[in-house]
Amino acid sequence: MIQETMKTKLKNYFNKEEFKEFLLKLKNKYIQYGTCKGTINIKPKTLDEALKLSLFLSKNIKVNTSVKIKIPDIQAALDDSIFEGVEVDELVLLFYPDIKTKQELTLEKNNYLQDKLTYLKDNYKILETLLENKESKKKIEYLIFHDDKLLENVLKSLSNLPINYDNFESLAIFSSNITGDPHYFDLDTHNSNVLLQFISYLYNFKYENKRIRKKEIFERVNILIDEVSNIVLTYNLYGNEMLDSFQKNFTPLTINMANLRKMDNIKTKNNKLLILENPSFLSKVIDLELDYSVIITSGNSNFVVYKLLDKIKNTKIYFNGDFDPEGLLIANNFKKRYPDLEFIGYNEDYYMNGISDKEISNSRLKKLDLIDDKDLIIIKDLLKNNKVSSYQEANYLKILSDMKKDRKGA
Repeated sequence: MIQETMKTKLKNYFNKEEFKEFLLKLKNKYIQYGTCKGTINIKPKTLDEALKLSLFLSKNIKVNTSVKIKIPDIQAALDDSIFEGVEVDELVLLFYPDIKTKQELTLEKNNYLQDKLTYLKDNYKILETLLENKESKKKIEYLIFHDDKLLENVLKSLSNLPINYDNFESLAIFSSNITGDPHYFDLDTHNSNVLLQFISYLYNFKYENKRIRKKEIFERVNILIDEVSNIVLTYNLYGNEMLDSFQKNFTPLTINMANLRKMDNIKTKNNKLLILENPSFLSKVIDLELDYSVIITSGNSNFVVYKLLDKIKNTKIYFNGDFDPEGLLIANNFKKRYPDLEFIGYNEDYYMNGISDKEISNSRLKKLDLIDDKDLIIIKDLLKNNKVSSYQEANYLKILSDMKKDRKGA
C-alpha cells in the first residue's frame, strides 16, 4: 500500500500532459489482464513528452517515433527512482481508482444480463419462447444493454397483440394502449421495425425491410395501418340496413375496416358467395339479379377481406382468380384458410379462353413452387409449360354459367 507522502510525489511527477498517453496505455493493459504485463507502444507527439519519458525510463525516445517499452523496464525505472517500492499496478490504481478489469466488466455484464432476464421472464411469459430463437435471443440481449425501454414495450406488445384476443386495432390505437404514445410504433420508424422483427421471430414470418411487407406482417396479427384504405368491394350482401339498401338497388358496396367493425349479421344470397379478383366482373352483371353474393379482392387478399369472410357464417364459398403465379398464390392461400372453398373454372378450358400474350418471367414462375393445393395443379402446370398468363375478364360468361349449374348453398 502506497503511503500518502509517496502518493503526493507520484501525482506531482506523473499528473502531467506529457505522461497522459503513457498512463492510458498502462490502464488498458490493466483492464485487459487484471495486471500490467507485456509491452506498451508509445509515440510521443511533442518534444516535452519525449524528454519526460526519456528521463524517467533512461531511454533515448524521439518525437513522432514509435517505441516499444516492456513493463519490467517501467518497473525497473520506478525502483531506480524516488518511487522505489511502488508497483506498476499501484501506479495505475492511483490514477484510475475506479478501474475495472475486462474480466470484472464481463462478470458484471453477465450478472446484469441474468438479473434483467429474470425480471423480464417474471413479467413477460412470452420471453421464454423468444429466447428459443437464436436471432431473437441475440436481439433481446442487445436491447437489454442499449434500449431496455424499447424491449419492454415490444414484449408488452407481443403479449397483447390483437390476434391473441381475436380482435383488431389500428396501429395508432395499439401503440397508444401499449406506450401512451400513438406514434411510438409508426410505420418505418426504428421502434416499429424492431417490433416487426420480433413478431416475425414469434410467428416465423419472413421479415423484409419493405413498406408493403411491413404492412402485411402487421395485418397478419390484426394490426391495421389504415382502417379506411383497407377495403373490399362487395355485391349482393345483406343482413343490416346499409347492406340491404345497396343490395336492393343492385349497387356494389365498398367496405373498409372502420365500417366493417360496426357490421354484424352479414348474410349472403342463398348462402352462396363468389370471390373474384377483378372488379370488371361486376360491370358485366350489375343489372342482373344474381342468386349469390360477390366479393372482389382486387388482386389483394388483405385483412378486411378475411375479416369480412370470418363474419359470414353458413355459406358456401366459391373462388375464381387470374391464372398467373400471383393469382394462384392468392387462391392457394384462400383454400388454406377456408378448406371448404370450391374453385370455379380451374381447368384448361378456362385457361385457354382467357390466355394472353403476357409472358411470365422465370423469377415469377418460381412462385408456383409454393402452390400445393391439388385442385390448382392443372393451372400450375399450364403456366409452367406455356409461360403466359390467363385472365379472369374473358371468362365472365363461363363463370356466370358455372355458378348456375346446380350449386346449392351451405
